[in-house]
Amino acid sequence: FHADWCSNCRFFENDIESNGVPENVRIVKVDYDKEASLRNIYGVTVQSTFVLLDSNGSVAEDWPFARGLSSINDLYEQI
Repeated sequence: FHADWCSNCRFFENDIESNGVPENVRIVKVDYDKEASLRNIYGVTVQSTFVLLDSNGSVAEDWPFARGLSSINDLYEQI
C-alpha cells in the first residue's frame, strides 16, 4: 500500500524501480488513500505496507511500515 505523500513509500518505489522485480513476484501498487475497501479487506492500517497473498488471495504475511526491510531485496529474500 502506497501513498504519494509517504517518504518511506517513495523510497521503496525508487528501490523497486532500481532493482527490478524477480520473475516469480508481482508487485501491485495500491493507493492507500483511495482504496479504503482494500485496506479493510487486508487489514492494512498504515501506508508503506507490503502484503503477501497466497494462491487463494488470503494474506500470508504482511510488513506494516515496511517493518524490518531496509531494501526491496530484503522483502524478496523473505518470500
